[in-house]
Amino acid sequence: MTDFNSFKMIQELYQRLNIRKGSVLWIKDDNIANGERHYHVVLNNPILDNVLTVVATSRIKKAKKRREILGEPEESLVIMPENSYKWLKQETAFQCWSIINYTPEDIFRLNIIPVEPISKDVFQKIINGVLKSNIVEESIKEKIKE
Repeated sequence: MTDFNSFKMIQELYQRLNIRKGSVLWIKDDNIANGERHYHVVLNNPILDNVLTVVATSRIKKAKKRREILGEPEESLVIMPENSYKWLKQETAFQCWSIINYTPEDIFRLNIIPVEPISKDVFQKIINGVLKSNIVEESIKEKIKE
């Protein structure tokens, strides 16, 4: 997908779904939790690039255990209290070491619903968590710093 029409289609889709840094997407992805919908925070401003997201989990105890097993710093798990946002009905964590890399083709294929974005403060905590992670590749860290 590199010709002008493809570029235009990607841009229109990204705009329609409000895909940009800090936006929240409710995604049904068959590769995650048997296709159950999950909230994702977009970490970058894709133009033609892949969309980098961090996925939410409501399984806080498991996420804390995973963080400990992986030796990740505390900042790499961002926990949000229930009802922080209209769409957030229970306590939720973002495992900042677990980045999902969606291609433009994935975005066309997936069932995505944009929801209310997170605050700049929460977004910055997530970015800091990604940057402090021992697992996230440096190339991804560089992309989200831009």
